[in-house]
Amino acid sequence: MSKLTKFILIDDNEIDTKVNLNLLKIMDVGDEYAEFLCCCDALDYIKENLASYADHKTIILLDIQMPDVDGFECLEKYGHLPESFRNNTQVYFLSSTIDEHD
Repeated sequence: MSKLTKFILIDDNEIDTKVNLNLLKIMDVGDEYAEFLCCCDALDYIKENLASYADHKTIILLDIQMPDVDGFECLEKYGHLPESFRNNTQVYFLSSTIDEHD
């Protein structure tokens, strides 16, 4: 039996989030989707719902450029989540920036 896949989108741009969420749904690649406009809300959600992620593969699409906590800082905070969650999770940076330093 294959694991279910949950997607978490974290991006401060609502339009980008809606477009990416719709594309994922059209491609039918996930079983559940959650979207957040900031890292802190996403991490709070994950912490509150850790048990629901136990039997799931999770893919996080994370924007790099965000005002309060950028993608790199968010990834650092993600590192403090339980190892059991992180072992079933893949994080991908998602950005429309053309800045070579990103």
